[in-house]
Formats: sequence, structure tokens, C-alpha cells
Amino acid sequence: RRCVQETVSRLIMKANDVQERTKRIADHDSVKWLVIADGSEKILQTEVNQKILLAGEKGKEDEKKQPNIIAKHVLNIAKKARSTVKELDPTNDLTFLRVKSQSNDFMVATDKDYFLIVNQIPQKSEDAPKSQFFPNNSFKSKKLSLIHI
Repeated sequence: RRCVQETVSRLIMKANDVQERTKRIADHDSVKWLVIADGSEKILQTEVNQKILLAGEKGKEDEKKQPNIIAKHVLNIAKKARSTVKELDPTNDLTFLRVKSQSNDFMVATDKDYFLIVNQIPQKSEDAPKSQFFPNNSFKSKKLSLIHI
């Protein structure tokens, strides 16, 4: 009986630690929301950055209201990426995936049975690190300079 109580108290402490860490990540200035899901696409936890939600842009209400739906789509991409990595090398596994668009920057950290999906505001192009191949962070401008040569 004492062993069971100790195990339960350790599990509660771990759960509290996970809650604190996810809350700390979600409260970061650039994070819109985060979702923890299992391999069967069941959403286990969702944290939304209330500062960004309240200061959100107009026309993006669906994105702010439905992080779980968006996370399931990103989770499907991560699962396909994981199976591709496994197919290329069965001894390897996907550990991190980043999907970036103009309005979203999704980062997926994978574990054996769980996925942590974070949606953050993408960096502005002037803040982003410069590419070695496209110093202006623009394929179009590089393509135009090649045409003019």
C-alpha cells in the first residue's frame, strides 16, 4: 500500500512538472499555442497564449479557436515524416520537425509515444538568420539577379 502511494505521488509530481513546463513554453512571447498529443492523435493537453489570443489579428479567429484541429493536421505531417525517415533507415527516428509558412511556424518534437506541437509567430525576414545561398532570404530576388547577369 505504501509503495502504491509513493508511485501515485511521483506521478502527480511529474504531471505537475509537465504542466509547469508547458505553461512556461506557452507563455513565451512568440508562442501562439502548444498541444501535446499521443500517437493515436488523441489530444492530451492544449495551452494557448492568452496575450497573443487577446491581441490577435482580425480574420484569424478560426486559427485562434481551433488549435486542436490544426494540430491534428500538423500531426499527420509529422507521422508521414517519421515513416519516411524510418523507411530510409529503419534504425533512425524523427526527433524534430519544423514547418514554416508566412503566418505560422510549427515545431514538432517527437517522442516514442507522444508529440509536442508548438505554433509560434514566424520571425520577420529582417530578424531571420541569413541564408548562405539566398542572402536576402528571397529566392525571387536571387533568381532575378541571375537573369540579369
